[in-house]
Amino acid sequence: MSRVVVFGLDNKAEGEIERIVDRGWMLAGNRSVEGGGETAISLTADMAAKPFLQFGRMVLISHDKLPNWAGVLDPPWNASEPLSVAAYNAEYLLSLRCPDEPAFFEGSVGAIASKIVDQLNADDDLFVRIGDVSQADPTPRQETLDGRTYWDQLKALLSRSDCEMQTRAEKDAEGRLIIYLDIARRIGMDTGFLYADGPEGNATFSDLALEGPIVNRVIGTGDESGPMSRLRTAPMVDEASGGQYRMRSEVVQFQNVREPATLEAYSKAYLAYGAQPRFSFLVNVIDKGEAFANARLGNSVLVHISKAYLPGGVQGWRGRARILAMAYTEEENLLSARLELV
Repeated sequence: MSRVVVFGLDNKAEGEIERIVDRGWMLAGNRSVEGGGETAISLTADMAAKPFLQFGRMVLISHDKLPNWAGVLDPPWNASEPLSVAAYNAEYLLSLRCPDEPAFFEGSVGAIASKIVDQLNADDDLFVRIGDVSQADPTPRQETLDGRTYWDQLKALLSRSDCEMQTRAEKDAEGRLIIYLDIARRIGMDTGFLYADGPEGNATFSDLALEGPIVNRVIGTGDESGPMSRLRTAPMVDEASGGQYRMRSEVVQFQNVREPATLEAYSKAYLAYGAQPRFSFLVNVIDKGEAFANARLGNSVLVHISKAYLPGGVQGWRGRARILAMAYTEEENLLSARLELV
């Protein structure tokens, strides 16, 4: 049973309930996962009568071996038994608002994200703050915000710049819940920790798949209306991928790119992502030793899968993979994660 702390519009705790809550964490910006997430919190009739349970309020759940989970209560609310309310991952706050009019920003990914957060909080404070952006791509770029939500536009910026983001929920000295946005080229650290199956293992594996499409020759273009004025890169080629899988080309158009250096950086990132098939799988982590403590978004871990059958006659696999998303099933004390080959 989890202690679910509910915060008022000033992001200070107003009350709490105890419920079993399944919850998850997901990277934003990484092309292999969507970012965000949601869950449902079941309620008793007595709980539903609590005045602090209201739409737009934040909730916080802590666990001694897992990261804090913060969410936003919002519709749907199931008003007949079984009673429940939806809770959306903290990133949902950025989807509540959109720019009133187009805005043009220049700077690094971290600088532009900071300006987006400033606009997000302009009408009234959502207590979203820029966190650690020291490892984000420093390349100067230009971005024009349109009428889409800040969440949609920030995700697009992260994806184009080959950066990732995680939310970090912490309380400040005054007890207010603050949601920090950490942005880096690669979130997480290389742990060296081993997840292995077998009788003495600490994990089981499923849904092993190699996915495409494979793209190893890329030309990037801008979105200018006239073909003569449109920015365009020279062909970028991954020779190793072409030699192994045949040459596969694509012309990719990037929105709101006005600088050749930015277009080149976006195109290189696109090529790097597509040059190899992506080997991904699910792992069910057994709460043994430090298995839960090493499971964090973006972390690189060692993996040993005894029953993997890969192209080229490969049987069994051992290597490094990154954690892109996690989900915790509380009643079973089960941590599941989506991993992808480094």
